[in-house]
Amino acid sequence: MEAPVHRPGRSVAGEITSTVRHAGGEGLVSPEHGHGDRGRRPPWGNRPDYMEAAVAGVRAPTFRDLGVLVSDHTSRRERVGGSLTTVLRRVRGVAGRALIRGLLAVLGSISIGCVGAAEPGDVPAPPPPLQRKLEEITRRVPAWVAAGGDHSRVASLGQQVDTYLRGRRYQDAEAVADQILGVLNEQAGKSALRPHRRRTTPVAPATLLPREHAPGLRAFTDMLDMFESLRMNVFGFPVNWRDLEPSRRVYELDESFKPLTLVVPRYPGLEAVVLVVRMLDTNARPMPADLATRRFNDPELVERFNALIDAVAKQPGIARVTHVLLGNEVDAYLASHRDEAEDFAFFFRRAAEHVRLRLPGVRVGTILTHDGVRGQLDLFRRLKADSDFVDYTYYPIGAQWRMRPVREVEADLAFLAQQAGDKPFAFTEIGYSASHLNGSSEARQADFVRAVFRALGPSQRAGRIEFILYHALYDYPPGFCRPYAAEQGIGRSDQFCAFVEHLGLRSYATGKPRPAWDAFVEGARRWMGGAPGS
Repeated sequence: MEAPVHRPGRSVAGEITSTVRHAGGEGLVSPEHGHGDRGRRPPWGNRPDYMEAAVAGVRAPTFRDLGVLVSDHTSRRERVGGSLTTVLRRVRGVAGRALIRGLLAVLGSISIGCVGAAEPGDVPAPPPPLQRKLEEITRRVPAWVAAGGDHSRVASLGQQVDTYLRGRRYQDAEAVADQILGVLNEQAGKSALRPHRRRTTPVAPATLLPREHAPGLRAFTDMLDMFESLRMNVFGFPVNWRDLEPSRRVYELDESFKPLTLVVPRYPGLEAVVLVVRMLDTNARPMPADLATRRFNDPELVERFNALIDAVAKQPGIARVTHVLLGNEVDAYLASHRDEAEDFAFFFRRAAEHVRLRLPGVRVGTILTHDGVRGQLDLFRRLKADSDFVDYTYYPIGAQWRMRPVREVEADLAFLAQQAGDKPFAFTEIGYSASHLNGSSEARQADFVRAVFRALGPSQRAGRIEFILYHALYDYPPGFCRPYAAEQGIGRSDQFCAFVEHLGLRSYATGKPRPAWDAFVEGARRWMGGAPGS
C-alpha cells in the first residue's frame, strides 16, 4: 500500500510515539517529545522496565518542616517554622482562628509568637475556596516581600480579612483576599522570566537507548554523564493531565515527577529543565475522563487544570523547572477541531497566567509544528501573544516520508525565527532520517545537522534561542514501527519504518555514532564556547 502523505500540522513525533514498550523495545523515549497515539501513557511516568527496578520503593523527599523567613517588617529576623507550618498543614481540620492568626502573622499584623493552636469558641474554618486563597497568601507573602514587594500594601488588607472572618462575612473576606492576590500578581506579571542568567544556549539530544546498555538507572545516567562532559545542558520531560489526575481531584504525581528527584539533582549544571503538561498531544486529548468532552472554556475545566498546577507547584524539585509548555503540537489537534480553537486560546491564556502565579519566573508557552505555523497563522499569533517564548517541532518531510532537500532547511528555520517576532524561541523536536528509503543518507543527515546550527547561528548569537532538544540520540528499536503504524492507520509502510528506525544520531543496533553525531557535537561545542550574544 502506498504510504500516506505526511499531513500538515501533524509532526513526526506525533506519529512515532512512545509505544516502544508495547512493542517490546527497551528504549527510554525522549522526555520532551509529544505524540498522538490514543490511550497510551507518557514515556516518562511510565518508565521502561530498566528504570522501574531502579526506583522501586524510592519515595520522593518532602520539605514539610522548612520555615519561611520573614524580615523587614518584624522587630528582628524570625523564621516561621513549627507552629505556622503546623497550622498550614492542618488548616482544613482546625478552627478558623488559627488560620486567621497564621495569615496575619505572615502579613505582619500581629506578632509571630501569637500563632498557636485553636482555642475553644473559635469561628468555623472558612469555605474551601476562600481557605485555599488564604493559604496561598500565607505561603506567597514572604517571598513577595523578599523580592521587593511593599509590605504596607497588604498588611491593612489582612486586617480587613480578619474582621470579615470574625463576622463570618465570607464573600467580603474573599473579595479582599482577591485584592491581596492581585497585589502579589502585579509583581509576578512584571517579572515573567526567572532572574537567572544563562551562560550558554541549552542544547542536547533526546534520550533514547541503544540495544545494549547498562542495567538500571545507570543506563540513563550514563547518557546524561556523556552530555554533561560535552556541556550539553537541557533536560525535558512530559506529563499527561489524565495520568496526573486519574479521577476527579485525585492526584498521582510522584511517579511522573521522579525525574525531578532522581535525575535532575545529579546535574546541577543543567541550564534548562523543560516540563511539558499535555492536555492536547498532537491529535489526542489526554485529559481526565470526566473532562474529555468538555469545551476548553468550560469554567470547571479551567478551574480543575489550575488546581492541578497548584498540586504540581508543591512537588519536590519543582524549583529546578525553567520552562513549562502547555500542550504538545496543539495546532495539529485544532486543525481537525477548528471549532475548539477559540476555546483553547481562552484556556491557554488562563492556564499560563496561573502557572506564572504558582511558579513565579518560569517561562510559559505551548508547542506548535512548523507546518501548523504556516497553515494556521492566526491561531499561532494568538497563542504567541500569551506566551513568554515560542516553541516548535520541525522535521522537513515531504510526500511518502521522503526527506526534503537540506537546502530548504535554512529558509524554513528563518521563517520560524521571523514568526517568533520579538520573543525567544525553542525546539522540543528537530530531526532528519538517515535512510535511503526516505531519500536520505547518513551524509545528508549530517548535512542537515550542520545546516541547523548554521541557520540558527544568528539567533543564537543574539540570545534568542531558549533551548534545542534534538530528536534523538538513538533510533527507535525495530519492534516499534509495525504495531504503531497499524494503530495509526498508516498501513505497512516501509518508508515510515525506515524513518522511525534511522532518526538517531547514533545507531540503535550497534550503538555507534553516525556522522551526524560528530556534526552535532561540533555544532554544540561552538555554541557552548560562549554565552548567548557573545
